[in-house]
Amino acid sequence: MISLRPGDKIGDWVVEGRLGEGAMAAVYRCRHGMSQKMTAAVKLFRPDSEVDQEKWFTREVEALAALHHPNIVRILHPGEDPQRGVYYLAMELVEGDTLRARLASAPLSPDQARACFAAMADAMAEAHRAQIYHRDLKPSNVVIRADGTPVILDFGIATAADPSQRTMTAVGTPTYMAPELFEDVKVDPARADIYSLGVMLHEALTGKRAFGGATQMGSEERIAWVIRQKIQMDDLDPGETAGAALRDLVRTITARDPSRRPATMSELARALREPGTLTIAPKRRPKARRQELWLWVGGALLLSLAAAGIAGLAAWSWVTGG
Repeated sequence: MISLRPGDKIGDWVVEGRLGEGAMAAVYRCRHGMSQKMTAAVKLFRPDSEVDQEKWFTREVEALAALHHPNIVRILHPGEDPQRGVYYLAMELVEGDTLRARLASAPLSPDQARACFAAMADAMAEAHRAQIYHRDLKPSNVVIRADGTPVILDFGIATAADPSQRTMTAVGTPTYMAPELFEDVKVDPARADIYSLGVMLHEALTGKRAFGGATQMGSEERIAWVIRQKIQMDDLDPGETAGAALRDLVRTITARDPSRRPATMSELARALREPGTLTIAPKRRPKARRQELWLWVGGALLLSLAAAGIAGLAAWSWVTGG
């Protein structure tokens, strides 16, 4: 494992300190060698990780290069360090706290949540128009600037899925993943990202992580427990303090049946800004087979997810300086 220290150079960038790390990469706060005023967050892909670093590096570079939105982190330039045998990605250094850190002190008010999540929905609508789906939307992958502006990070497992195929691989962080990803069904990647935002919105309003029980379980047991809850539950309810319109919206975008969710992120953004504009589809009668799905989910799929470290995939915490 490569570990950089202050003063080390990676390409044209000089390391000032570590921002965070995870299974596949470490992120450093850096300044450019030619100017103290040019700063960046430099993501260094680990050559000793169990994944193909070139594949994940290329995936994130291509996703960020295709996107230009104020609520999505900007790419500065990609590079390779042949001496260390690693790829690196220099990105905009976003100053602020992660949404995860922000929620540790207090939940967002309904008005704050509406503004924050409408901006994120706008950003993801732009990504979806480019057929780029994040697949790992969660509070630790969002930084809130001092003025309250959210910026979405970490497109490391994003996919440029063809919507006509409606198929996706089950990767991400189980707590925020759509339940249909754990079933043998075709998946609408847009609605899967919408579900993830819905779980985040519920957490932002309540200050509590959905599916947050079973904290004493081991990682494999916890993954299995979370997936079972997702398959059996219908939707999430933030409670009366959210207000009737926002409460209905959270229930809708976290609906167990993906066809009840909005079809696009643009619809979600509008519903957040203009309560009551989203048509709420009626609930369907649960299929009898839902109770039986756990039988096969508890088998090979869960074991493969745990073995692959799905819960930790791209799960490093982005800690900002200043």
